[in-house]
Amino acid sequence: MTGGQFQIQMSWRALISCLIWPTIAHLALIVFDRTNEPSVLELVKTCCKRIFAALTVQVAANSVGVKLISYIAPISVGDLPMFVNAFSVGGSILSILVVRKIPRRPILLTSLVIIIVELAVMSYVLAKCGQFLKVSAISVFLFTVTTGFSSLPLLYTLEVFSHEFRAVGFSLVGLLNDVVQLFLVYGLNQVTKGATIQNTLWIACAVSGVILTLGWFLVEETKDQKESDPEMEPE
Repeated sequence: MTGGQFQIQMSWRALISCLIWPTIAHLALIVFDRTNEPSVLELVKTCCKRIFAALTVQVAANSVGVKLISYIAPISVGDLPMFVNAFSVGGSILSILVVRKIPRRPILLTSLVIIIVELAVMSYVLAKCGQFLKVSAISVFLFTVTTGFSSLPLLYTLEVFSHEFRAVGFSLVGLLNDVVQLFLVYGLNQVTKGATIQNTLWIACAVSGVILTLGWFLVEETKDQKESDPEMEPE
């Protein structure tokens, strides 16, 4: 067993002991406490739907962007100039204004469409163009990602659940996101092993397209919704 495999096994054990069982126990207490109600099945279905919606937003934020650039940039341009960080910081600041003014669903879908277009453009720029255009393309991409996703995942996860389910929902979504990221990162590493930068970016386009499709069907609007949700609160 290698050191990396041992660390993965230990991280899985810590994940199970610290998150899975307390979260499942908390969710079970909430659900079974309502077994005398006729809408328990609808309650469970609504919880699952909102968990997957929040998970989709979390995966969208973590599957594209900084993690992708941190993998591609050293191969294509080496160390990025310091001013690239300014684009990232600027996007993060702008994201606060964006989530205050714009509904959540349009932010997610529009950001993913723009990101897919930028990844397609970058597949050509990083493979064929000079250093200036490469750094410029990465800077614009980082600005788009941070503007769309710096504030959205946390805010959406908090908004999608009613007050009673917020803590357990947030914990469960975080847990599932860690599990999905583990498999997604491993899978992408295997698929892109030996691939060119151009092919890697096209694969990232495909992944972003899948997330966009899931977001279209799963993610509901949560901005300005009332705290009292009839689907999640007892009669």
